[in-house]
Amino acid sequence: MMLIVAFEVVMRYIFSCPTIWALEVNQTLLCIYSALAGGYTLLHQGHVNVEIVYQHFGTKTRLVIDILTYFLFFGFIIILLWQTWDMAVDSAMIKERSESLFGLPLYPAKISIVMGTLLILLQGIANFLRKVIALITGVEPPRPPNIFEKLQK
Repeated sequence: MMLIVAFEVVMRYIFSCPTIWALEVNQTLLCIYSALAGGYTLLHQGHVNVEIVYQHFGTKTRLVIDILTYFLFFGFIIILLWQTWDMAVDSAMIKERSESLFGLPLYPAKISIVMGTLLILLQGIANFLRKVIALITGVEPPRPPNIFEKLQK
């Protein structure tokens, strides 16, 4: 994406010949990257979490809160998956393209949103089961490092 932007800057400001595709391709790539990164981010606990009160609870209380929160999560993700599935199928059936002069195909990005939502759902199921097992056994399994902990290394 950075190379596309750099190419566009050079073409526009040095050669006075802007491209018609750079912005649209970058927007589509950002959509695809963002959609597919959701499951990975959930695995490494990179999503926003309000811990100001949560951190003061005991382990069992936190597990119960997490399990209850996952029920809300599943409701949202299932609705999102259902709606994005319909959107992606409709888009793929008509081979939807953007209305710009470049006419970039939109259905690959819409399909990636469905795939990303499915990955988030699968990771959510894994996290939920991990929390339930920890609550039943009283032993929390080792978890992957927080994404921010990984960035600090």
